[in-house]
Amino acid sequence: MSDNRRQSGFSLIEALLSTGSLGVGLVLIAMVIPVGIKLTSVAVMETVTRSAPLGLELIDAASGRRVGDGLIVRVAPVGRPQRVVIADANPSGLFVAHDLPGLGDWSHGGAEPLPHPEFTVHVDDRLGRFLPCRLRLALPAAGLAHPACRADIPLFSAPTRIVAGLAAIRAALHTHPDGKLAAWAVVEVRHAGAPLCLGMTDERGHLLLAFAWPKLVLADQPLDASTWPLTLHVRHAIGLETNDTNEPPELCAALAQPAARFVNVVEPLATVPELAVTLRLGREAQVRCLITP
Repeated sequence: MSDNRRQSGFSLIEALLSTGSLGVGLVLIAMVIPVGIKLTSVAVMETVTRSAPLGLELIDAASGRRVGDGLIVRVAPVGRPQRVVIADANPSGLFVAHDLPGLGDWSHGGAEPLPHPEFTVHVDDRLGRFLPCRLRLALPAAGLAHPACRADIPLFSAPTRIVAGLAAIRAALHTHPDGKLAAWAVVEVRHAGAPLCLGMTDERGHLLLAFAWPKLVLADQPLDASTWPLTLHVRHAIGLETNDTNEPPELCAALAQPAARFVNVVEPLATVPELAVTLRLGREAQVRCLITP
């Protein structure tokens, strides 16, 4: 009888061991099979690289920061505005354009076209912070594209822009002696001879120069009485604003305008190369002036 019990006990243990082994085996099979399927279902047959012929970094001339929101960037071959392509902003705030007319082969690894075709770039701000900007670029560009006249692309503040935490000068410029609007004039503000900001008038001759407050020098006076002596310097060419669409001139053409002079309102026959402006802490400066070539 004891032998029978012993025999029965061995059979039960063996059954338990067999069941456990079977369970472990099934678990291992369940783990291995999906991995095998995953590994064999993914196969890289070919890698395709596509290069962008245009990458743009647009900079707020007031703050010096990159602008990647609210802008519409249109790119078209010179002389063929109907072939326009919209550049998209990537997560880094750079504007990138693919599939530009005439550059499709290069984008997919083809030979670089020589000479580089030229394209016109139009930048408009849907939020009304910046003046329109127009560029002329030879593409494709090695790295970020920029105009031939400078290494960055500034966006000038619109005269209606509201700025917080920055110093501001708002001005209206007219030409002398006809009193016409000085459209698209380029104005630089300086402090102690050092440039603080560059701006441009709109089609009505109105201007906003916004920039970081100059260094404050403490003196024996109330803080709100602090002032800085600044000077304005202007470039303007009569006839540059010849288009009928209120569109600004190409950026390099605008920056290349000759230096103009300010008319002394007390002595209209006297002109000066710079205009003195006093900036007061916490206040915007307001200026109306006449300029002449």
